Amino acid sequence: MNLLFIYSFGAGVFLILEALSFWRVQERYSRRVRWNVGMAFLGLLAIRILGMAGMIRSGSGALWDKIPVLLQFVFGFLLLDFIQYYVHRAFHFFPSLWRFHRIHHMDQGLDWSTGMRFHFLELVLSFWVRAIFAYRLGVPTQVFFAYEGALIFAELYTHSNWKLRPSIEHFLQRVLITPSLHRVHHSQNEYERLSNFGSVFSFWDRRFESLRLHCDGELQLGVRALKDEDYKWISLLWLPFQKGPSEK
Repeated sequence: MNLLFIYSFGAGVFLILEALSFWRVQERYSRRVRWNVGMAFLGLLAIRILGMAGMIRSGSGALWDKIPVLLQFVFGFLLLDFIQYYVHRAFHFFPSLWRFHRIHHMDQGLDWSTGMRFHFLELVLSFWVRAIFAYRLGVPTQVFFAYEGALIFAELYTHSNWKLRPSIEHFLQRVLITPSLHRVHHSQNEYERLSNFGSVFSFWDRRFESLRLHCDGELQLGVRALKDEDYKWISLLWLPFQKGPSEK
């Protein structure tokens, strides 16, 4: 599956949707948008150079072979999204991993491009974890890469500046992570940030009591001790390795 195509297609879709109905006014072609897109390209390049896609093989487990194809996708998506839920939690709760993930949270805007803003080593590591689990559990190749495509699209969607009707958003939240749910996760407030870890489905947060429907006050984006404008693009990539504030 061409992940670059999904990034490009998703960006185009949410550019249009954000123009039609937006949560708050933001500059569409600002420096931060260019930086975020650049990080996505670097991450995809790192994945391709390391040849990680080659480690995924068709599921050979007898159990998967006996399941109808449709159910393979259903069970595979649920399994991989459950793994991703805990991968995301780990990047928040382990200080060494947070140093990479905070690059994502430092974005002081929030739109589709934020869904591309991940340190390339975070993308590599999280891909490896999902890939290893998929390989060990025999998840079919087509199911794995279909989930990876859905995950990219979900990242663009949940970070988007698209404002849905409250009734639609409330309905979707029963099953899916929505933009308003994920905005809470991007709060500077640590208590609010340590919630809504789901990527596609919201019921993991409901089940493990990490769901938070709204902020207590006005949402403040970013990381308090680290301001985006204080860094150049290359400096952000080097930031996880520097001594300094690792403010939660």
